[in-house]
Amino acid sequence: EEFNGAWDEPLNLYTPPKTADEEKASTAHVSSDYIDAVIEDLIADIMQINGCTREIASNLVFSSGYRVYTCMDQKVQKTLEESYLDDSIFPTQKKSVIQPQSAMVVCDPYSGDVLGIIGRRWEKTQSRILCLATQARRSPGSSIKPLSTYGPALELGLITWGSVYDDLPVSKNNGK
Repeated sequence: EEFNGAWDEPLNLYTPPKTADEEKASTAHVSSDYIDAVIEDLIADIMQINGCTREIASNLVFSSGYRVYTCMDQKVQKTLEESYLDDSIFPTQKKSVIQPQSAMVVCDPYSGDVLGIIGRRWEKTQSRILCLATQARRSPGSSIKPLSTYGPALELGLITWGSVYDDLPVSKNNGK
């Protein structure tokens, strides 16, 4: 009888009240763009390796007890996050015009390790939102020239570090 009576009794657990700081810390955690990129890469890898759906792979990432080691440099990541909150380092447009965005990936040039990622200007308010550094599908513009043009030309000896190219109109046929 005691067992059945206890079984039917509602369970009331005592939880001490949280301070304002504890409440803010427990509800306000937003992961960095670096962590978001790692999570997205893990999900994609698990989907490919196990041939499973995104939902199953996501559940595995968050509930299987994986230990993930990254190359993130916390100083680099913190510097990126603090810098991207400072509007004074970015060009400004008229108030009615949308302000320009920016994103950055910092790599170690010797090892290729990704040390830090920032995906947008201003404060990040949610985890796993669009990251312009890793998810945007945009042309790299002139930033790709050192890798695609100048690097191979230097390697093949076609140009030197001192080569100069004037930005002049190109003359094709009959002076046109």
